[in-house]
Amino acid sequence: MNSFNRRDFLKFLGLSSTALVLNSCSSLSFLNSESSLSQLNSGLSLKSVLGEFKAIAASELDELVLDESFTYNIIRSWGDKILNSKSKNIDFGYNNDYIEFLPLNEKEALLFVNHESVNPLEVIGEKAQSKVVGVSIFKIKQNSSSEWVFDEDLTEQEKYNWTVDANRICKVSGPVQEEYAEMKGTLANCSGTKTLWGTVLTCEENYHNFKDLYLWQDFDMNQYGWIVEIDPYTKNSIPVKHTALGKMAHENAALALADNSQVVVYMGDDKANEHIYKFVSDKVFNENDKDYLSKGKLYVAKFDKSLDFTKAESGSGTWELLSLENSTLKKIFKSEAELLLETRKAAKLLKASPTDRPESITVSPKSKEVFIALTNNYDKGNDFGSIFKISESGQDHGSLSFNYENFALGGEETGFTCPDNIQFASDNSLWIATDISGKAINKNQYKFHGNNSLFVIPLEGEHSGKALRFASAPNGAELCGICFDEKSQTLFLSVQHPGEIGTNSSWPNLNNDKKARSSVVAIQKK
Repeated sequence: MNSFNRRDFLKFLGLSSTALVLNSCSSLSFLNSESSLSQLNSGLSLKSVLGEFKAIAASELDELVLDESFTYNIIRSWGDKILNSKSKNIDFGYNNDYIEFLPLNEKEALLFVNHESVNPLEVIGEKAQSKVVGVSIFKIKQNSSSEWVFDEDLTEQEKYNWTVDANRICKVSGPVQEEYAEMKGTLANCSGTKTLWGTVLTCEENYHNFKDLYLWQDFDMNQYGWIVEIDPYTKNSIPVKHTALGKMAHENAALALADNSQVVVYMGDDKANEHIYKFVSDKVFNENDKDYLSKGKLYVAKFDKSLDFTKAESGSGTWELLSLENSTLKKIFKSEAELLLETRKAAKLLKASPTDRPESITVSPKSKEVFIALTNNYDKGNDFGSIFKISESGQDHGSLSFNYENFALGGEETGFTCPDNIQFASDNSLWIATDISGKAINKNQYKFHGNNSLFVIPLEGEHSGKALRFASAPNGAELCGICFDEKSQTLFLSVQHPGEIGTNSSWPNLNNDKKARSSVVAIQKK
């Protein structure tokens, strides 16, 4: 997800509101003569899990643009209630991000939605801001038209709907429990994943903004930057911060099982020149157990050479253990707790490989390969980012060695840029959401791309390796939280921060209020 510095923030306060490139055309002939917006692959048809669609061209429209055979409905927007009873009112939080679909039965489900950040002009003061970050959990149902909609029944809202905000006390697991028996709340929640045992992991990313930019008082930085486990089905259950998974700007987590059934968690630290990690549980998976993330080994990726992520490079690497069992680290850190509180420092001491902002990670359900969105790195001249791929030795997620490939390069020749959220659909197609910042979108080297978009890359078939644009976001927004229902008939998306810095949006313009609001939408075939 986007992060911005103090200068950007002050401007914000002043505002009124084998790489796949080889599969693509190498010329600029796809650019329309009357517009610099990309037409690459526009009009190509693909049978996706949601139904057949025709790839759309890049757009600068202040609208969520889809192929004409698809439609969307808004489930919740910033300012809506998720609980509106005599006893309690709860607002849907700000800047919704990650979404998880949690079925109750065939026609009812819960949505688990992260909230990443706030606009201090719209939500004023730490007390109010602390209530609209974290996580919203609420019930949805299918109506007579088979559309997923918010459940307006107050009895059902009282039963299921709740939030985990910056005020809710969390338990602590792992070595840092020696220093903190509990931690206060969760915030800066970016992406996450559902666990094999039915809970959800939510990831704390740019937590430093709450102290450095929002100026929250008495803000203990050590209490944030963790992966937090929540049981969404048990209302007001106590979240757990799992410190054994390391402290960093966690974008998301991707789960897999090693060949011996140990639980593996892949993670990226979303900052330029930071690293890729994985955690391997001590326990093997057992359907009757839910405690896998408190004890295990944390590793960081080290490549066989220094990489230029603007090129189609490949090679091999190893997973280096981040523990006092390593003599280099034992000389520096007094305890495992101290090491994990300074995970980045420990990784650099082991000469872990720097990368170009590792964001979302997903695992192919077919090949077991691990795909990582590297968004960009302006410090190293990487404006467009890439999709990076790790193939574990023997296809075993517990392996300590791997091969890698800079799999798909962003840019004009592939049509997408700055990949952020990535997710596999059940047919093994890779869905990619882009995230060009508001201050850069539709300008200079990004002009071809238009607004941020959602692409599908089929990995087999007629259009294998081509990025087909499925959706284009409103002005300034990014599309994130890629999530399918159980039958893959509905796609849930977060339309986050329309009208972001330097852009102008009134989407979704509810009741003609001409106001930009982050929203969760449900997309279906007409």
